[in-house]
Amino acid sequence: MVLLALGNAGYQKVPKELYLNEIKEIIKYHQEHRNLTSPAYQSAWKFLMYRVIYDNALERIIVNELHFAREAARELEVLRECVDWKRKEEEIEEEERKDIMMIERWLDDIFCFLLCYKSHDEEFVGLFGCIIRICREARDAHKEIVLRCCIYFEGLVNDQSIFTVVYDLLKGGAVDFFLEEIKNSSFKNYMAYHFLNFFSKLRKILGKNGMEGNDCEEWMKLKRMMFDKMEEEGYEDIAASFYKRLSDLDDEFGYDLSLNISDYFVNV
Repeated sequence: MVLLALGNAGYQKVPKELYLNEIKEIIKYHQEHRNLTSPAYQSAWKFLMYRVIYDNALERIIVNELHFAREAARELEVLRECVDWKRKEEEIEEEERKDIMMIERWLDDIFCFLLCYKSHDEEFVGLFGCIIRICREARDAHKEIVLRCCIYFEGLVNDQSIFTVVYDLLKGGAVDFFLEEIKNSSFKNYMAYHFLNFFSKLRKILGKNGMEGNDCEEWMKLKRMMFDKMEEEGYEDIAASFYKRLSDLDDEFGYDLSLNISDYFVNV
């Protein structure tokens, strides 16, 4: 109950000496003994992440010492296996509904961390892979979860994206999922906007001549991997079919999409 209360404490400043050692000990103990409920464990992480705004060093502790990505993936996998993803909304049992709510809470906190902070390691590939598995299972009866993830992934691809985030999105299966979804998306589906915007942002990032601190050869390798993947899935034909009606999409949903067709393609 204390952890649940702390998880709702928001961004109030708390002296580090009053919480850090104890929160770290609680998290590490749970990692070994699994003694907390999922809501309590998630709340401990949430409290710690909210404190990063006052102490950047906590980012490295969260990622490198406490292995946030690995732990979040483990929690999501357990919850994913507890849900019958084929049940329609009116058929969901109470316990399953709680599990779905916990999945949504974890997703919100995972992407909040990724969108706000820069610390990142290879364990995020596994986390992205786990999120994509949830999206694939939720795509029929729980489209709101898929939309939530698509918007978050779209937000990760921006002008400040670091090399490893873009690479891990590809390696973790996010790009494959977006390509699958845009292939099956009708023009009337407003999620088409998010798919197109994702690839537009991706093209903008990969169109740069490398990024500061990145090896040029690795950057070109990533561009080639992305290009080959999109070509293999016939992405250009799909994007072109949407492009013919982008102005209609803008009018219908009030979105601001580029009317330059080249903005949606990754070139090498």
